[in-house]
Amino acid sequence: MLGNDHSLAMTLQATAADPLPVAQNLDGMLFVVRKAIPALKQMGVADEAIRTMTVDVLRQFFEGPITPG
Repeated sequence: MLGNDHSLAMTLQATAADPLPVAQNLDGMLFVVRKAIPALKQMGVADEAIRTMTVDVLRQFFEGPITPG
């Protein structure tokens, strides 16, 4: 599973202006799109695998297990 753990709530709090966290992640909620995915592609990870990490696994996590009917 690949996703952000950068909380939108954190950007709305007074601590969002704290220079240390901002300096550590200038991309904020866009880190995965701007940095992680391009790095994975540069390492040769297939687009299908990236889709699995960013879409399919998350969908399965939120929808829960499929029960045989």
